[in-house]
Amino acid sequence: MTTRELSGFKNFKSFKPRCLFSGFRSLTTLSVLAACAAALTVAPTARGQSCRSDLNGDGLVNGADLGIMLADWGYCAATITSVSPAQGGAQGGTVISITGT
Repeated sequence: MTTRELSGFKNFKSFKPRCLFSGFRSLTTLSVLAACAAALTVAPTARGQSCRSDLNGDGLVNGADLGIMLADWGYCAATITSVSPAQGGAQGGTVISITGT
């Protein structure tokens, strides 16, 4: 984000996507002040290499891609690869080792 000064508003933020390569152009700049009123869109002027920010592969980096990213936001679930021993004594006191990522 870059900080600019505009007609009485100081230090407002504007966002320009970094994922613009040859053949693509930004149609708008999204500012924090206008975030509710404006939409960030990137329109193809020519089909070229894919952009890693285009998560749904439609040739645009927009709200649909943001929705996909936010749906997967958060902690990754742990994966348990082994638990040993598989059984313990009826009285308890068994030390269990759990391994995974």
